Amino acid sequence: MEPLVLLTQPMMQTMSS
Repeated sequence: MEPLVLLTQPMMQTMSS
């Protein structure tokens, strides 16, 4: 798991909110 993925996961949730 790359660091970008870890940031992308929470970012996606925030955007979806």
